Amino acid sequence: MTEPTPRPGSCSAPFLTVVLIAVLLAVLVECFLPGSVNASVTPATHPRLTDQQRDLLDLLGPDVVGDPVVLPEIRHVRNWYPLQNQDGVYLNATGSAKGDHERISLNRIKRNPQEQLGSSGGSWSLHASGINTKYLIESTGHLRLPTETSVDHGVITVFDPPEPVLLADAVEGEPRTMTSKIKVYDLHNPSDMKYQGSVEETYTDLGGYMVHVPYGTYEARLISVRTVGKVGPADIETEDLAFYARGVGRVAYIERKHVSAFLFYDKTTQRGMVLAELPADTTAPGEPIPPATP
Repeated sequence: MTEPTPRPGSCSAPFLTVVLIAVLLAVLVECFLPGSVNASVTPATHPRLTDQQRDLLDLLGPDVVGDPVVLPEIRHVRNWYPLQNQDGVYLNATGSAKGDHERISLNRIKRNPQEQLGSSGGSWSLHASGINTKYLIESTGHLRLPTETSVDHGVITVFDPPEPVLLADAVEGEPRTMTSKIKVYDLHNPSDMKYQGSVEETYTDLGGYMVHVPYGTYEARLISVRTVGKVGPADIETEDLAFYARGVGRVAYIERKHVSAFLFYDKTTQRGMVLAELPADTTAPGEPIPPATP
């Protein structure tokens, strides 16, 4: 007696068994494997953070973000971001670029790019591997970013008023929101404005945390700057998170950018960077560091 031919679409018992085992294994993996790379950043241990912020901190790698700690609030920005000529090396902890090193240098320059030629107000240039440059100014005790150039995208971006980097009078846990006009110019023809728009920026001091990076272990304040708005045809949503340690500066940071335009472009880029090397610093003349007070 021959075995009947299976009907189209039917499954044999052994095949069903294999499927059930595979499903069961998937459920077990989902239940028992950590939900993120950095399992210590959880709602239970870090309740002040949003789900998105916890996910972004995962980009720094396992065991980088430690327990919350009580730290004095920022009152002198140069205590938390020393404005002095220095070079640092950061390690990329994210995705396909994981393990890559990026050299970042901070240097004093004579003129703020937004000022007229011949002015001597001065600012600081923050170079990332010679490709992108952020210009920083200390204004009324705060550290802000008025201009950013991007060689790889060929543009100059101007923020009016300047984007907050560190605010000296922010209260921990209290968001501060401002509206900024943005103009984007052609890097090779600065008189050619390519796009303009308006964004809402929200600055929040998220408190103190222990942070473990290749260069050392620090007590650092976590600062969030979230930007939402529209520039030209693009809808922009970004959140930058950065840890600042007293006397050292930025020891780890995360950049997240989401850009969508019309129906055919929708892209999210994000990366986490940790401090790996900080050679001896040379304090710039005329830029003394304030006394080490809160």
